[in-house]
Amino acid sequence: MNTGPDPSRPVEAVTETWRAQSLNAVLWVTLVLAFPAVLMAMLQWPASFSPPMRIFAIVLYLFLVGVAVCHRAKTAWRAWAVFLSMYVLAAIQLHRAGMAGDGRIALVAIPLYALLLAGFRSAWVALVLGVLLYAAFLGLLAWGPLAERMEVQLNPVEPGYWIFQGILLLAAVVPLLVLLQRFRALHVQAVEAESKTLARIRDEIVNRNAAYGALEQAARDRRRLEDQITRASELERRRLGSELHDGLCQQLTAALLQCVAIENRQSAEPPQAASAVRTLRGLLEDSIGVAYEVARGLCPLDVGADSLGSALERLAQRTREATGLECEFRDEGDSSIGDQQTALHLYRIAQEAVANAARHARPRRIVIRLGGAADSLLLQVEDDGCGMPATADRSDGMGMNIMAYRAASLGGQLDVERRPSGGTRIVCRVPRRVVGNGGPRQDDGLQNGLRPFPVPQEDDSHGR
Repeated sequence: MNTGPDPSRPVEAVTETWRAQSLNAVLWVTLVLAFPAVLMAMLQWPASFSPPMRIFAIVLYLFLVGVAVCHRAKTAWRAWAVFLSMYVLAAIQLHRAGMAGDGRIALVAIPLYALLLAGFRSAWVALVLGVLLYAAFLGLLAWGPLAERMEVQLNPVEPGYWIFQGILLLAAVVPLLVLLQRFRALHVQAVEAESKTLARIRDEIVNRNAAYGALEQAARDRRRLEDQITRASELERRRLGSELHDGLCQQLTAALLQCVAIENRQSAEPPQAASAVRTLRGLLEDSIGVAYEVARGLCPLDVGADSLGSALERLAQRTREATGLECEFRDEGDSSIGDQQTALHLYRIAQEAVANAARHARPRRIVIRLGGAADSLLLQVEDDGCGMPATADRSDGMGMNIMAYRAASLGGQLDVERRPSGGTRIVCRVPRRVVGNGGPRQDDGLQNGLRPFPVPQEDDSHGR
């Protein structure tokens, strides 16, 4: 027998509902039409029935009433209760009248009703049961005594026999035709609904693909714009560095030379005047040093991407001189880059991380590591300071946002870790596929699932 419908299949659910409604209709129509026959059997009119037959008629009728009102049971179980009743009726008719009765018509009708009301599997089971019952009747009939015990002996030649058989045949066929017509209409509606659903799904897929394509193109355009802004920022830094180096630094150097010449001419002057000139010369020397340091900070890479290691070494040296902290650079593994834009991003990340550590972590030692693996390039900046707070939020500090943005623009990832021995480790991993091919690819943000970052503006007041 078939089980209940699968809730994930709407067509099966609709079919099951139709079967339940049709079974109810068949049951109540049968009960209404059979009530006069049961009443006549009880009244012994127009023919007499044996007491067992009258008791059986009442029990069978009450059984069908119970099946009709039992709506909580599964439709398949209720349908098979009706089919079993029909098998019992067919067996009784075969016993009473043999092939002259309507038992054989019931055996033909039961599989068809099972097909409509319970499904294909139930129809085949009903057919097998009907064949077995029919074969058993033929065997008993051939055995001999069954033919002698038949209660009804009809003459097939009489016209009334054929009229009665025609009425029984119509009673079996007409409901089947009605049910088949309704089932076909239900099937057509289900196919049309499925076709409309598939059409909506196709349209939705097309619209979503178009929207995704537009979103992907917008992300590429934004990534390209961010890259252009970053490059323009680095070019502006280089221009300012060059102007400081070639303009202001040279003018300060010329002023220093003039000051030295004045100091030499005033060697015979009073000591107070000579002291003032020496003080002015010291100020000019300090100014030239500061200007050169600013110029080198704005333009850290001298020639190309391969100078990243030397630039990080100078960063460590300047940090030692400016803060008095131990700052060390270590070149570990294969750290070749081959792309100046990537090198500039990595240098800015290291510069911001070192500045954050020196300003906020109160460390004694800072280590900058640059290395590489087979598939990635690794930059680490670690300190032995007080460490990051347990509830640190990246959005609180502009410096962390800038470093994360630069890492994302390279198709990489920035992680902030707490060292087990104390302090903080900032790790930037850049895929090798974006190294040495002219910078990051424009669609790395979409392929890596990275959220587009707003283009930040750097200043000297970045917090951690």
